Amino acid sequence: MAIMQLRDEDVEITQISMVNYSHTDRPWNFNRRKKRAPRGENGYILMFIQQGSYYHSVGENDMFIPAHSIVLAREENGPFCNTSASLPFRYVYIHFYTEDELPLTFDPFFRLCLAPDQCRGCEEKMLAALQIFRSRPFGWRLRLRGIVEELLLRIFTVYWEEQNEDNMPQLIKTGTELIRSRIFSAPLSVDEVARECGVTPAHLIRSFRRYLGMTPKQYMNSLRVEMACDLLKYTEKSMEAIAAESGFTEARQMRRVFRETVGVTPSEYRGQKQKNRP
Repeated sequence: MAIMQLRDEDVEITQISMVNYSHTDRPWNFNRRKKRAPRGENGYILMFIQQGSYYHSVGENDMFIPAHSIVLAREENGPFCNTSASLPFRYVYIHFYTEDELPLTFDPFFRLCLAPDQCRGCEEKMLAALQIFRSRPFGWRLRLRGIVEELLLRIFTVYWEEQNEDNMPQLIKTGTELIRSRIFSAPLSVDEVARECGVTPAHLIRSFRRYLGMTPKQYMNSLRVEMACDLLKYTEKSMEAIAAESGFTEARQMRRVFRETVGVTPSEYRGQKQKNRP
């Protein structure tokens, strides 16, 4: 299949919709098994997160996806997966099948994710596709295929660029290495990281947002949450001990940051993991 020239026999767009979860009195989460595309076809989902963020796990792997990101997900008969989101949570998605498999290497979640700075213009294209799908004007299938082509071209371009690690600026490499080296022992403040990198805090924050889709503080918290997830899954340690080992000042701070990031509390996360163990 010619990726940038999707013909009628190559792709079938089956659904475009907007999903909105706004019940802020309780976290949103669900468990499901991945769907299986019809025989001889490859199922994919393009999803743009308009509001909120979500945390996705498959088996022992976890992944955090922030707001204003776009995700290309592959449908697979994969292991049991859990997804939780911060609320309110809203996204637009396009579901489609292709005759041939897309030439991409997906992560353990069968996904590719573009950070917010890589998604300029993607939200407008997704909303335009939603409007076309709902109104079905003359030539709507051709117009939808054109939008899907543009979105895939954007994803493919970023995907191939990121295969070369040299594209990551030295500032980001140095900043993330500094943070990771001290995060669990003597964590640095954003101002200290900026000073070590020889830039202003504002420049450091802008660079992190551009290349990582999050601020330095959010990056620090993502590392702490990642460590907490491992300790919750593989140990029976108390919440206080896990908070200390993960770099949080106290269990209450860990609970707040964990719920904002993952969508559930540490106790609920541990319960889900224990329930899904064989």
